[in-house]
Amino acid sequence: RDIPKILVHMSSSTGQFSSDATAVLERKVDSGTESRKSAEEVLCYYELTRCSEWIKQGRFKKVALQFPDHLLPDSARIVATLRQLNEQCKLYILGDTSYGSCCVDEVAADHVSADAIIHFGTACLTATKRFPVLYIFGREAIDLEDCVGAFKGAFPDQLSHIIIMCDVMYSRVIESLYEMLRKDYKKLAISHPAVPGCQRRSLMADENTSINGVKCGPSDCKESEAKRDQETYIPHDTSVNSIEQCKMGRHYTLSASIDDYSIFYIGCEGRALSNVIITYQKCQCYSYNPVTKSYRMESINVNKKLGRRYYLMQKAKAASTVGILVGTLSTAGYREIIDRLKALLKSAGKKYYLIAMGKLNVVKMANFMEVDVYVIVACPESSLVDSQVTTITTT
Repeated sequence: RDIPKILVHMSSSTGQFSSDATAVLERKVDSGTESRKSAEEVLCYYELTRCSEWIKQGRFKKVALQFPDHLLPDSARIVATLRQLNEQCKLYILGDTSYGSCCVDEVAADHVSADAIIHFGTACLTATKRFPVLYIFGREAIDLEDCVGAFKGAFPDQLSHIIIMCDVMYSRVIESLYEMLRKDYKKLAISHPAVPGCQRRSLMADENTSINGVKCGPSDCKESEAKRDQETYIPHDTSVNSIEQCKMGRHYTLSASIDDYSIFYIGCEGRALSNVIITYQKCQCYSYNPVTKSYRMESINVNKKLGRRYYLMQKAKAASTVGILVGTLSTAGYREIIDRLKALLKSAGKKYYLIAMGKLNVVKMANFMEVDVYVIVACPESSLVDSQVTTITTT
């Protein structure tokens, strides 16, 4: 017997499948309190010279600029600067993403018929398929000397296997950090973000002017971009048995199993760090927060999280009706994942609903009382859900 196939698109115009409209009007958006004051700082922090050159090289006529909420205060100044550098190009600000802000919003860009997208801020780096994308992570301040001190405090044993990972916003300094530590730590490795469509994996720090103690200058953007294109990747912690690997959007070359390594993560607490801890659960992990200049051994109860995930997997096996939540429309391969889920559910004799919702909303999901468990198809960061609704994640 054919399994019912129902596609529901959540819309604010339908009362039954929507939360109260007043919730939207009263919603508070964290737009951030910090704004880059000088034109030089804006130009450098967001690498606007590099953005301008990328637009010119691609001969793009319409470019969508995607910002997370906390970077929106700088968006108007960024547009004004880019318009001066690219007078023939129309620019559009994407201020409210359809799904997670870490994902490239191809849906919103398609609404304005954009030719390309520049994504600002942290990113999950999942592959896209419809638009050329330039990622601008932002040049966050970091005290490398303090970071080195934290590293040595966390790992007094200089002969242990250690790999340095970081939030994408600090990836530009990872090579410099490696050079400062390699003489003392012979079994040190570093990871690089796997930027879609980019062959280069070495992000070198620029050294001209400085912002908040971080060396960088607006005049070096074009030069450094050319230097990036010419760089070749030099693997670290090499040996006869070294193997290059790519996992969870990170490239690294190791001389032993990843399980034998300890992790030193640079970045603030968040989903990116949680993903690292869950993915590399057998590794001891220390994190360094560049904002507070503090480090700690991560004490997140990974076993509890994995135990809950296992519980939800068992619940999914016993469920008679499953809701498939489409948490992305831009990640490459999401259609194949959905088709695979539908085939598995059909072979198991289970009913399912296919629901395109955008950002998760508990009120909307509660309308489907017959659904026993939800399965979300999203990027690795957006699939980490802490909700009142029973949800199992897949990416």
